[in-house]
Amino acid sequence: MNRTPQSVTSLQPVAPPPESVTSLQPVAPPPQSVTSLQPVAPPPESVTSLQPVTPPPQSVAQPLRPIAHRLVLVSEHLCPYVQRVAIVLAEKGIPFERVFVDLSNKPAWFTDISPLGKTPLLRVDDHVIFESAVICEYVEDISPEHPLHPRDPLARANRRAWMAFGSEVLNDIAGLETTTDPSVFERKRSAIATKFRRMERALGPGPYFAGDDFSLVDAVFGPVFRYFDVFDSIADTGVFREVPRVNEWRAALKERPSVRAAVGADYPERLRAFLARKNAYLLSYSAESPS
Repeated sequence: MNRTPQSVTSLQPVAPPPESVTSLQPVAPPPQSVTSLQPVAPPPESVTSLQPVTPPPQSVAQPLRPIAHRLVLVSEHLCPYVQRVAIVLAEKGIPFERVFVDLSNKPAWFTDISPLGKTPLLRVDDHVIFESAVICEYVEDISPEHPLHPRDPLARANRRAWMAFGSEVLNDIAGLETTTDPSVFERKRSAIATKFRRMERALGPGPYFAGDDFSLVDAVFGPVFRYFDVFDSIADTGVFREVPRVNEWRAALKERPSVRAAVGADYPERLRAFLARKNAYLLSYSAESPS
């Protein structure tokens, strides 16, 4: 009978609730986790870093009235990057002026305002924006009532990626049209054909890149395909073989008024003259069945 008090006494230290509660208190981290997230939120800094990219303050105050500014597109007659900006401005219905420069003999006023010495430039009142992708995004921002980009951030990022892809195609075209070396020509021709086959898999039902709606991706590829309107009159490069969707897309862009108006009527003659000055291998290229 004396064992009953002992058993009760032996159980007392086994009861751990106060200790277990105490041991859990430092594990609860909500205040710390909230504190650790505070410096990660960078909106004020990101906004500040973007301010220089939006040149005129007036455009921020009046995003739906781009006509309030005088827009001058500094251009070169053959430049595909100039063309994409002209296409976007036309699609937006924004009036603009064009001034052409000879990049082989750049005037002083041009080198003074062009950090990279390249076209296009967009003069917005007294401000100058350079780089075609930046200009296109600026035009998109000041006229959101006629969007050429989707609103969804992921879809918009995807379009920007394909715009960059189009610029890579233009880099290959630059090599194709200027080289005098047959091996370089074949390497560039093959690279373009490969990119068009990759593009074939990305295209939907059409008629444009994203279906019925014309987008900034279409503005990029209109000038890409225009090159081949001239190249095809010289030789069959074979880059459009086995890409039926790309061919349909090319045909639709060729008929788009904004794409047609982006260059002068003398574009084909100017491009042929450029090829002649470069003594381009393309002018003598002949292949019955390019690989």
